[in-house]
Amino acid sequence: MLRTLLTPLRARFDLSPRTTTPPVLTPQEEEDELAPEDFARDVIIELMRNSVENLKVAEDTRTKIQVLTEIQRIMQQDAHTKDVFRELDGFLVLMSLLSNVQDGSNSTIVEPAEQVLADLLETTRLIIVDLSEAMHEHSENSEYFKVRSNLGLFSLAHGAQNIVGYGSLEDALRSLITNPNTVDHILGLVLALAIHDFKVSNIFTTLRATPKDQLDSALAAIDGHLGVIQRPGAILILWNAIPQVAADDNVMRCSILKLFELLSLACHRNQAILSTLGLVKSLFQRLYSARSDPTVTEKERHILQKLLRKLLDMGATTSEARLIFQKAIKDDNTLDTEILDVIRFGIKSRWLEHFSLESPAALVLQENNFRGLPVSGFTFMIWVWVSSLPQANHSLFTVKHSDKIILSLLLDEHGGIQLFTAGEQETAILSGAKVHKSRWMHLTLVHYPNRVSNPSMRFFVDGVLSDTLDWAYPKAEAAQSGEYIIGDASNAANMSWCIASAYFLTTPLGDDLPRIIHHLGPRYAGNFQDPTLMRFLTYEASTSLNMFLVTVASKQPSSLTHSAVTKAVKYGLEIPESTIGFAVSPLNTLQSGPSTTAPVNGFVREFRNEGDVFVVKAACLDMALWKIGGAAVALRLVQVANTQHELSRALGVLADGLKNSWQNSEDMERLRGYEILANILRSKAQLINLTGFETLFEFLGLNFRFPDQSTVVNSVAYKAIALDFELWSHANSDIQQLYLEHFPTVLQLSRYRKYNSRQKFTKLGLVRRLLFVLQTDWFHQDMTPFVLDALKAAIRANFSKDDTIKPVVAYLAANLHEDPRGASSPHSIISRIDYTNPQEKAEQVLEILISTISIPSFHSQFAAALPLTRVCLLLLGDRPTPAIATQILTLIGVSNTISSSFSRKFELISGWSVLKILLPYCWDPRVNQTSFDILLGRFNHIKKSPVQTPNTVVCPNIVPTILSAFQTGLVSVANNCHISDGPNGSSAHLSWTTESNMENLVEELMDLHASSPTFRQVFKSHQTTQLFVDNYKTFVNKVAGAPQVNQWTSRILEKMTHLGLALALDPVISGGQKREILDVIQSADALLNPSAEKLSIDPSLVADTRTVRQRIASARFSMQVGEKTVIKTVARMSEWRKTIQISERKRLRKNVLDLREIRRQISSLNDWANLLTSERGLWPDRASARSWRLDETEGPYRIRKKLETQSEKTPSSRVDATDENIRDIEVPDVDTTPGQQVEVPPWAESYEISATEIDDRQLAEEISDDKHRRVRHELEPGDVIEAIGTVARIAGVDSSPGLLIIGKTHLYMLDGLVENDEGEVIEARDAPKRLYLVPGSIMELDGPQRAQRWSASIPFSKTTES
Repeated sequence: MLRTLLTPLRARFDLSPRTTTPPVLTPQEEEDELAPEDFARDVIIELMRNSVENLKVAEDTRTKIQVLTEIQRIMQQDAHTKDVFRELDGFLVLMSLLSNVQDGSNSTIVEPAEQVLADLLETTRLIIVDLSEAMHEHSENSEYFKVRSNLGLFSLAHGAQNIVGYGSLEDALRSLITNPNTVDHILGLVLALAIHDFKVSNIFTTLRATPKDQLDSALAAIDGHLGVIQRPGAILILWNAIPQVAADDNVMRCSILKLFELLSLACHRNQAILSTLGLVKSLFQRLYSARSDPTVTEKERHILQKLLRKLLDMGATTSEARLIFQKAIKDDNTLDTEILDVIRFGIKSRWLEHFSLESPAALVLQENNFRGLPVSGFTFMIWVWVSSLPQANHSLFTVKHSDKIILSLLLDEHGGIQLFTAGEQETAILSGAKVHKSRWMHLTLVHYPNRVSNPSMRFFVDGVLSDTLDWAYPKAEAAQSGEYIIGDASNAANMSWCIASAYFLTTPLGDDLPRIIHHLGPRYAGNFQDPTLMRFLTYEASTSLNMFLVTVASKQPSSLTHSAVTKAVKYGLEIPESTIGFAVSPLNTLQSGPSTTAPVNGFVREFRNEGDVFVVKAACLDMALWKIGGAAVALRLVQVANTQHELSRALGVLADGLKNSWQNSEDMERLRGYEILANILRSKAQLINLTGFETLFEFLGLNFRFPDQSTVVNSVAYKAIALDFELWSHANSDIQQLYLEHFPTVLQLSRYRKYNSRQKFTKLGLVRRLLFVLQTDWFHQDMTPFVLDALKAAIRANFSKDDTIKPVVAYLAANLHEDPRGASSPHSIISRIDYTNPQEKAEQVLEILISTISIPSFHSQFAAALPLTRVCLLLLGDRPTPAIATQILTLIGVSNTISSSFSRKFELISGWSVLKILLPYCWDPRVNQTSFDILLGRFNHIKKSPVQTPNTVVCPNIVPTILSAFQTGLVSVANNCHISDGPNGSSAHLSWTTESNMENLVEELMDLHASSPTFRQVFKSHQTTQLFVDNYKTFVNKVAGAPQVNQWTSRILEKMTHLGLALALDPVISGGQKREILDVIQSADALLNPSAEKLSIDPSLVADTRTVRQRIASARFSMQVGEKTVIKTVARMSEWRKTIQISERKRLRKNVLDLREIRRQISSLNDWANLLTSERGLWPDRASARSWRLDETEGPYRIRKKLETQSEKTPSSRVDATDENIRDIEVPDVDTTPGQQVEVPPWAESYEISATEIDDRQLAEEISDDKHRRVRHELEPGDVIEAIGTVARIAGVDSSPGLLIIGKTHLYMLDGLVENDEGEVIEARDAPKRLYLVPGSIMELDGPQRAQRWSASIPFSKTTES
């Protein structure tokens, strides 16, 4: 009966199954039709035929063993017999034998149980060996056994299904697997079948006999024998057997799981095969349930987790990803850290759909009427991943014309690229190209047929030109059949590699286009026809292209408009579809697994796969994330995190989910997800650890491993997160420091600092933000130096008029000097403003500004933006501190050094006279030192100038200031001259600082007078000399009236006497002043030496020897501005300063209110979370009971028949996403800022005091307060408010206040808001009742705030006109 059942449907078979048509025999061959080799083949085929027939009728076990051994030998001897084996129903016979292998033999001889078991195992082994041999290197048999579900007409007639296949094989082996006597042998045979290596068939028997403490070493020894998985179905049988064979044996269970882990680590192909078998779900469920299973050891859990991570490296399906993410959040709304770690690892995967090739393997495209390469030139592009380099030259791409190779692109054993074409006799070695292992690389070959400017062949690696050759183009051939071959199917080929996509274009691409195509990434599998290709870019790719355009613009501005990148940004790549010779990728392949064909993208043709080509339909976890909910899923993980570890891992999931997925990036931008993330992190700032911080800022573009490569890749995310200073002020102090230090890194240390400052930070207003931070109490005082360092970096990075210069000067003018009237805004409005010590911070900012302006390039920009001379007086104020005075004097000294006309300009606005009046009251050693630096021009290090003689007076205008300070100091010394400075005196409360300063000052004057001729010329001025004479005389007169004189006063008086005597002997001094000095000297000498004789001086030594011309010059030098002019200047500057202070207070209040409104808007965005916690969401909220109510919307006949959920949560307000495309490529503006500004001469400007009115408008900007900020975001895009008013909605006796807004295109009704007396929209609960109270009604203020909008058919403006 069995024989009849298994009789083949065809009685005869072709003796040579590969021969489709009989050959035409010559007369000589007709005489001898069968050659010896053909006769031998016929014989062996007949032997196979007889063996199969014998196997069908075999009754006893020994006969079956002999026949099975014979079949194995025949198939190993001649592979053609494998076709005969299949046609003779050999697979069906083997499956039938395997199903009945445990049945008792018909033999009447009773054999021992051991012999029966041995025969059973041997028979089973030979059956599986024959199965493996029949499918080895035979694609037809492999495909037949995998997909065959019935056997011809017999199965169809009798309903027999699944007779042949891995499912039937698993059913046949089930009884053997459950048998403890055979299970180890059977599992070993299944493993051997999977990898076609029966040397490992005894692996489980060996492991069973190995002690527990030696299992790891035994498994490590087996690792070298595990090869590439040949039969994925057999591996699935082994996996499904785990619960049956190892349910109570955790040692064997661990061994099998470890074996799977070793298989996944053996090679990339094994990892790809295991990921396509659907093991992720069962593996994850096993891992999840193992935590509550006491029989599962920690070692087994560790192996399960490692194996799951390895499989997730190749991605997961949508259902698998949904299950994993669901389990990440527990029922109590806390994160499962173990599952979160699995997601964190899996989402890092960058694998995608690809062809896995284990050479020999190739994709071949047949061409008819092929004449060779296109006459217009060509471009070949391919994405490759090389797992192991070849042992010899391996072909990547070959073009054949008939049997002639006309082009071949080769990869050598060192990763180098070689090129052979029929147009040249030798093979070219491309020395600049290098292919690295274990990374996706984009290779592009462009060949011009005739290029005017050599070279004609160009090769690109990752979009960058690496090699050029002047290479002859292959000539056209006669029309014959041809082939495009991707890969190498020759028997000598030996390489493991992957292909994501390959393109052949019949036109050569320009040098810039491969760069764009590379930045599209290996995930892109289209045909470049979309005009908005830039939307497929990731953040890093768009930043890289922007940097490239900036580089082009800086080097060749004229070529920017003609750049191919610029055109591609605007119009797409503009590659005609007709020029695409072929485009191949796994995009159109239906499923993973071995494949015989690969469809061409967009065309009817298909590639023929030769050799070992395996299609991997890998689905990255970030793509699955987008399908199950997008960026909101990752945001929810961050929202639920409650520990530092959880938060850092959740941030990692979010960052990796966005980093390489343009779909998730678009979703995040649509949700305003970055602002939502900042709002979530604001309450979790204390949980941000170093790992979380680095994860977040690496996503934004920072490189903590190589800080000099840091940039900003996502401006919107950076603005929402990195510029939320309030968020980071709540973090730990070490995180705050790292956060503030990243600004100098990006703006000063990075090699991309120019790009960062000009392209990324220009529109962010970083300087204004940092100045605002300095006015708040967000950061602790210990962090102030780091805030100032960040401000310094921001100022120097973008030292422009509107973004930096004017805001900084306005801040200094408003905060350097205390406002006696106090703040103009109540503290209730600006509750977080730091009023404690603004002057100290402002002085530090002033120091930063002055150090920046001391650089000549910045000084010229500042001078061109604002009137420098007046800014000096504005910042100096009318009561300067020593620190302020020192910085302003430094600025004056720097300006005087850089600009030769500054001194004259400063004199024209009475600047020197103002200094003379104000500085004496804040004189200290720093002011003293800086004043003498101005006098002697000690700023030559700023501007390179010829070396001048030491102690040469450069700016004599400062001398009156010095002498005026000297006078003030001497008065103070004289007032304390009677106090004893001895150890027993009453001077404990005095510091003698003034006495020390005056002594140092007089010593410097003496030294300069003695060593500097130019300093002596200063006293040509009659008024300057008179200042000293008056100081000297006043000091002596006051000291003379004291009862006693301390040593400080005596030393100062003695040194002044020496200086006065030197001046009296100077010929430039007038006679009258000389005599006056001598009189004072005599009085001083009497005080110093009361018992000495009266001092006598020869009159001839002090005679006035000046000429008339010298006397006239002395009078001219003595001209000074009148006191009224100085007072007017100081008063005008005070008014200007007050105006700026008022303006800055208004700006501060507006910033606080705007910030508060933005926070309120973002906190009201909850739809993204509600979708996830809804009934059908990823994490349904089962704890809260859901109730429904009738919607208030009325239909026809005022019927309401729509239900809506009743929730206490306020529905989200309308917050439109930003219009800014942060992944777009922008054509940069050519930098036309000149390096040097032309200096304006003094006579070209107005220096009248009234001219400062212009300056008022420059710094004191008009701040317009937005009174409708509360509702402006509710408007439809493009709509503007025409009118607004408070209304009340009345339902019976209930009334609810609201706001009616009449826009240009829409009408709006909002509940819970009213307009106050000042026209500002506020919450109804914060307003007085008189604004909304309706007499006789019950007010409801806690109703849901809902925004209703209706489109207006007629604009409101036209309605009012009519």
